[in-house]
Amino acid sequence: MNSESLFLDASVLISILDEDTFLEKIVSELEKFENYYISPFSYLFGYEKCRKNGKHILEIHQLLEFYEIVKVDSQTFVKAKHISSDSDFEDSLQVASCIENGITNLLTTNKKLASRYKKLLNIILLEK
Repeated sequence: MNSESLFLDASVLISILDEDTFLEKIVSELEKFENYYISPFSYLFGYEKCRKNGKHILEIHQLLEFYEIVKVDSQTFVKAKHISSDSDFEDSLQVASCIENGITNLLTTNKKLASRYKKLLNIILLEK
């Protein structure tokens, strides 16, 4: 991976799938990078959210295929446990997924994640 790679936190993926108010800002950030990555957990969160909102399953898979899914293994979980600063293990797992896959840029709308892990990655926080 390199500096042209961007990892999308689950919060960003959900914003894309919901086409919410962050969409314009997200697109602006995506244009700065060449490769986009998500965790398998983000894929699952996005899939379930869209399914519950009545989106067609094929549409969901086609949209999510735009992003490469990173490898997550037992080492990723060990890293997540090591860097976890509170009970929000999901955030530390997202950050560990970046680190373990050599991705240094993470895009999020989650202020808490950005604040806690800004020393470990280049975190781009999108705010309203």
